[in-house]
Amino acid sequence: MNVNFVDSLHGNQTPQRRLEKVRSVKCCYKHCYHETEDSNNAEELDLIGKVLWRILQKLDSNFEKRRQILNKVLQDLGFSNSRDFYVSGELFFVKRYVAKFPPSVCLDVGANKGDYSRMILTESKHHVVGVEPLPYMKSQLDSLQQEYPTRFTHVEVAIAEDEKGAAIYFAESRSAHASLIQEMNELSYVDNESQIQVRTITLSTLIESISKKSNHRIILLKLDTEGFEYPILKGSEVALNAMSIPFIQIEFGLSQLISNVTLLNFHKLLPNYAIFRLTPNALLRIDPYDPISNLYYFSNYIFVHNSALHFLD
Repeated sequence: MNVNFVDSLHGNQTPQRRLEKVRSVKCCYKHCYHETEDSNNAEELDLIGKVLWRILQKLDSNFEKRRQILNKVLQDLGFSNSRDFYVSGELFFVKRYVAKFPPSVCLDVGANKGDYSRMILTESKHHVVGVEPLPYMKSQLDSLQQEYPTRFTHVEVAIAEDEKGAAIYFAESRSAHASLIQEMNELSYVDNESQIQVRTITLSTLIESISKKSNHRIILLKLDTEGFEYPILKGSEVALNAMSIPFIQIEFGLSQLISNVTLLNFHKLLPNYAIFRLTPNALLRIDPYDPISNLYYFSNYIFVHNSALHFLD
């Protein structure tokens, strides 16, 4: 927002008055963003609504500009924020909540090059199990294991709903889009031209194996498997609900559109968890029945077990 914009809304007001308007709108927006449940914010919310309505009126039929405004609003709500761990809110989440637990185990399913695992290792004292089936990622993950020999373990399998083995589709130049779902190629940014057969195990099997080797509790399950998150959880539904893992992080976006899964599906699968969307510096609690919560824009959701909600205070 700038003075030129306020000019168009308020006519021939003095520059000082226009600047005051800008500051007023910015301040009330910040106030409402962090305290939306406060009934005293009604006037501020009404002002924001009027300002946005005037913006849209000025744009008339310029739908591209309207789309840009929509994208900015969505980014502020935790959507389309994949640039780095700061913008996605993952750094905030790990430092603010995960790192506060005593030494525990974190599962990084879909570890890829190990960037997320490294962040946890750097920001906490936890042990990380990085699960990644692609063989050409092995050298990078082995290097991470050499760097943290007592705190990082690479498991070279794919996690699935069964243990029958599966094909994984990938492109070496864009390994982050590798998936067990061939239809991901329908997305314009995905070009998984290669495939190999990989060994699969269930999440229950992985958890059982870890429990035999470590006395530490599993506090975080992070899933980034390009649309295969729901089948992984469904295949170990009973074990998951019995374990009460404090935090489950799921990447959500167009891959769920292809796999025909909504956030509501995840909620019904994990009924004992409250759902929060990550922003750079906050966790926004969401209602899985709200249409906005089921938008297929890139976002990260943290499922917090009811028994762990007090850690967010």
